[in-house]
Amino acid sequence: TQELRNQINGASLTAQLKASLLAKVAKVENISAVNRSLNSMAQLVVKKGSKGVLTDAETQNLLNLLDQIQAVI
Repeated sequence: TQELRNQINGASLTAQLKASLLAKVAKVENISAVNRSLNSMAQLVVKKGSKGVLTDAETQNLLNLLDQIQAVI
């Protein structure tokens, strides 16, 4: 994404368009970070479920909830 930022900054665009594009890049980066966090949480839930810390129903409910959150994003 840094390369994309450099290309936007180096392009002959108006300052307003550059700012808009850079804001969109930042938004995509934030969405990517949220998706990585959700994937980490899902892995943790599966791990806790396999160790017996969570019941099968709890594990499935949490995974379903994480899937729903990810679908909205």
